[in-house]
Amino acid sequence: MIEADKPQLIIHNEYSVFRIGLFLFIFIGIGAGVIGVKLMRDTRSKASQLVSSPSPFVDVHPSPATDLTAPYIRLVTAKKKYGISDTIPVDVYLQTKGNQTVETDLLLTYDPKLLAIDETSVQSSDVFKTMSFEQQAKGQINLTLFNTSQAGHPAVVADTEVKIATLNFKAQATPDKEVKIAIDFKKGDTKKTLLVPYSVSRPEFVESILESVEGVSFEIGT
Repeated sequence: MIEADKPQLIIHNEYSVFRIGLFLFIFIGIGAGVIGVKLMRDTRSKASQLVSSPSPFVDVHPSPATDLTAPYIRLVTAKKKYGISDTIPVDVYLQTKGNQTVETDLLLTYDPKLLAIDETSVQSSDVFKTMSFEQQAKGQINLTLFNTSQAGHPAVVADTEVKIATLNFKAQATPDKEVKIAIDFKKGDTKKTLLVPYSVSRPEFVESILESVEGVSFEIGT
């Protein structure tokens, strides 16, 4: 009888081992699944945090102007404080309020003891197709941007702000007060900063549709 019972005992032991192995397999599988889901959630969370933080290479649009009458031109810097020898990018923004324009003649003034312009790094966007830059005197800049209708260039219409140029300055000294870059403008004066309207025929006299401007100020410190 003892010899007859041995096969049943062996079968019973093998079945128990099989059940234990199956249980371990299921338990390990569930554990791996839980860990996988957690890793996916952590990865998605980190990815969303990365997306929400703007890249330094992304052109972040500045806050819109609140007290300027369009058409207007304004200057914008990314920061309010820079260090000595820092490069200070100054962006030029335009808003035409639906008006068509083909040219802007921008006159800027600044303190040459505090700032120096890097003439080689002046860039225009693709809004105006042609750019002319001239440093008339120390602390005075003339930047002209225009489109030529005879060359097939379209008139510029900016219902919302568009960036038309970037000028890079270098900080040279630490002043006791804010540094300013101003736009030399007087409404109706075509010898100062102006915005030329589009015309089918070449007008006899240059006119300007520019209503207001805004310069920029910032600190230079250590």
